[in-house]
Amino acid sequence: MALTMSSASRLRCSRHNSPMGHSRTGTSAAGGASGWLLALTIGLILYASFYPFDWGWQRFATAQNGHFPTSLPWGPTLRSDVVANLLFYIPLGALLMARGGGSVRGVRLFVRTVALGTALSVCVEYLQYATPLRTPSLTDTLLNATSTALGAGGFLLVRRVLELPQLRRRSFDPAVYLMLAAWLAFHAAPFIPSLRFIQLRDSLQSILSLQWSAGGIARYLAGYLIVSTALRALVKREHFWIAFGALVFLSLSARVFVVGQQLPFDELLGLLLALPAIAMLRSTPHQNACAPVTLLVIACWLIYGLAPFDFVNRAGPFGWLPFGGFLENQVERGYLQFFEKAFLSLGVVWLIVTAGGTVVLAAILGVSIAAFIEFAQRYLPGRVAEVADPLLVMAAALVVAIGVALRRLERGKSRRSRRAHH
Repeated sequence: MALTMSSASRLRCSRHNSPMGHSRTGTSAAGGASGWLLALTIGLILYASFYPFDWGWQRFATAQNGHFPTSLPWGPTLRSDVVANLLFYIPLGALLMARGGGSVRGVRLFVRTVALGTALSVCVEYLQYATPLRTPSLTDTLLNATSTALGAGGFLLVRRVLELPQLRRRSFDPAVYLMLAAWLAFHAAPFIPSLRFIQLRDSLQSILSLQWSAGGIARYLAGYLIVSTALRALVKREHFWIAFGALVFLSLSARVFVVGQQLPFDELLGLLLALPAIAMLRSTPHQNACAPVTLLVIACWLIYGLAPFDFVNRAGPFGWLPFGGFLENQVERGYLQFFEKAFLSLGVVWLIVTAGGTVVLAAILGVSIAAFIEFAQRYLPGRVAEVADPLLVMAAALVVAIGVALRRLERGKSRRSRRAHH
């Protein structure tokens, strides 16, 4: 009895002494999420800095008077570069702070974060000597360092004043993170911002002309339902609307300010329709809410794939080469479609499994729906029917299966740990 009371006392003390009441499980979950987001942010910085990847090492070797570059010149910077600095290096500073908060704190962590952001910027600027379309500049390095400091300072302010959204104490689920990454990539690729008036005008053309379609509305209604359900599984209940609002703001802003993107009127209408459904399902337990969301998303998927339902009598060809339409399409529009289809495939399979179905059931149902849509699209003018969508659903089922296996391993470890303590 004394041993039991002592153990309970130590357990209570460990709970009270933990900072802000967080457990080790919650801390490790937050650390894992920040690590993945940090890797994604660095990848986007490298992508935006070197696109279209026209490398020339001979150009690098003779960059400064026929010799290797040894310094960075001062020079003017474009408004788009300023936006890119804010878009990428502010999140970099915040994520470096979140990732390093366990071992180093306060001023030392802030200084280390700014130093790492500056070092990354210096490396990127020097390597830009090897690209013909980029101009290395010490001004950009200074802006990047300042943006990193702003992100680090903002992290400290939000953590102390507003309290950052906290993750649920669950095992790492790769499907959730890949869904959110695909959604953001669908909105922000090719990750090149612009503040030119012509970009703003073109991005808002659909809204200004009030162009909409049933298929387009269903497309974004399904998207925001999937995003909200994924965030609900990722963050704690009291922080859901903060996280959802931030993601919506990033998505819509990227549509407006990223080169080649447009903010369709369909997306705003889809978001407006999704908000009441999201709010009503907030009072329903997460697993129970996934069932109606799954039905809505599947219905939207069918409408999006088959609208405007103007079928013809003669069937078109079926492409057995995966991503044949992607290869024949313009590169920019092609990879945007790939991100969108990957997001939708992951979302449908993940929702079915989260609602209580098995991965096999989700794969069979998802492949059947995708195959039905592709077969029906043979009778729709202007559509490209191919095998890519069913294959994407199979790949999504594999990703979801990995997440299920990770959760089972975590539960097994927890059971063994409890048995060892008893």
